[in-house]
Amino acid sequence: MNIRGLLIAGTCLVLSATAGFAQYSIRSSVIGSGGAVMSNGTYSMNGTIGQAVTGPTSNATYTTNQGFWHGASGTTGDVKPIPGNTAGYDLEQNFPNPFNPSTIIRFSIPERVKVTLRVLNLLGEEVWREIDGEMMDAGKYEVDFIAKGLPSGTYVYRLEAGNFVKSKKMVLSK
Repeated sequence: MNIRGLLIAGTCLVLSATAGFAQYSIRSSVIGSGGAVMSNGTYSMNGTIGQAVTGPTSNATYTTNQGFWHGASGTTGDVKPIPGNTAGYDLEQNFPNPFNPSTIIRFSIPERVKVTLRVLNLLGEEVWREIDGEMMDAGKYEVDFIAKGLPSGTYVYRLEAGNFVKSKKMVLSK
């Protein structure tokens, strides 16, 4: 057996061993033919491979990331501006905490900036993303996080706004 055959056999062995540990799978893959949003209510796609993805679309069972269809998260949320002045960047502790099945996450930003708000499990895997690199005006905001389909446990929610990054823990107790 030459080196090339040994490399191919080793790669197949590693890939087959790691495939059993995968938690996510692509149910089907589709490569679009343009940058426009394509949707029929059940499936939705923003952009295609090689093009920028502007983020997940709403009101779809499936959403896309880089041109491939993925199952949409089992969690839902809604971003609402709330009255009040903001003195700077802040990410507040969610309330209630522990929660079942919903909690409120509040944050403030002092200037128009690109914002991302996501929830991660303790392995660092993203389980929810409500705001994905959106330009948001200065102000205070609240997001209703409804954790349907997630198991009980500790989660980390993370706000990224410009150069500001802050994370906090929350506990889902079913």
